[in-house]
Amino acid sequence: MLSHVLNNDPRVGYAHQTDLIGPAATGYTILSLINSMLSQYSSWTTTPLEQVTDATDASTLLLQSNWASALSSGKISDSETNGVVTVTNNSTSTVTVPVTAPLGTLEGTASYGTPYGGTQSAWNTLAPGATLTLTDQVPPTITSSAPPQAIVGTPYTYTIYTTGFPAPAITEVGAMPAGLTFTDNGNGTATIAGTATGTGASYPLTVTANNGLTPNATQAFSLIVASAPSITSAATALAVQTVPFTYTVTTTGYPLPTITETGTLPTQLKFVDNGNEQRPFQARYRTELFGRTPFRLVRRIVLAASRRFRWS
Repeated sequence: MLSHVLNNDPRVGYAHQTDLIGPAATGYTILSLINSMLSQYSSWTTTPLEQVTDATDASTLLLQSNWASALSSGKISDSETNGVVTVTNNSTSTVTVPVTAPLGTLEGTASYGTPYGGTQSAWNTLAPGATLTLTDQVPPTITSSAPPQAIVGTPYTYTIYTTGFPAPAITEVGAMPAGLTFTDNGNGTATIAGTATGTGASYPLTVTANNGLTPNATQAFSLIVASAPSITSAATALAVQTVPFTYTVTTTGYPLPTITETGTLPTQLKFVDNGNEQRPFQARYRTELFGRTPFRLVRRIVLAASRRFRWS
């Protein structure tokens, strides 16, 4: 009897008349058995039990038999995309299809089926070639990756994509770079677009997708805005023989640029990378130096800046 209940088997269970009789101290045998079964069932699930009659028993058994036959013969196909479930009758005869769906599922704009045990279910009669379309409410997810870097002065656009039903609203928290805007397109996507201005920097942002179902989807990233390099230090410097000398090459731009030099440095002069947009020349002259030695400084980020420098 309990196996019938757990297997959703509508067949009626029968008890022999003598099973209804028992000692007065223990009560009726069959009633004690049923009470024990119901107690076990209730400890496992809150799904309610429904009383069947001979008529509903026969009808359900016939539906189940026909459905098993249709399923085994490949008459029905189904698919799911972003919470939209489609069931299609591919045969030339009518098929009745059982579907159990989560609460909140819609058929068109109406609630689907009959609520039962925390779900919604129904038998659906599909004519040949007919389709049943159900829309399940699905929590949001963000499917796009972190955006690529923007460059000051260059037009920029990036689209954020999500899944879920209803289509999630998308918001962001964090200061946007000057010249760029964040727009929720109202269809489960959002766009970061514009032309960045000012200087380059890293902008921490957090994007949230929310459609009323839990949990919300969040994505944290840093939007990098790169700015072209520029060498800001003077183009000439004067050193005196035998006197310690330091000259610092300074630059601007983001991210921190790589600075290199080409050409022959004077004797005892070395070129040192500070790793912070500055590179000094350092030397103490121990020999006589005459004339001028030209060399070139090169700074690289996304773009490159260069300056020809003459040593006096």
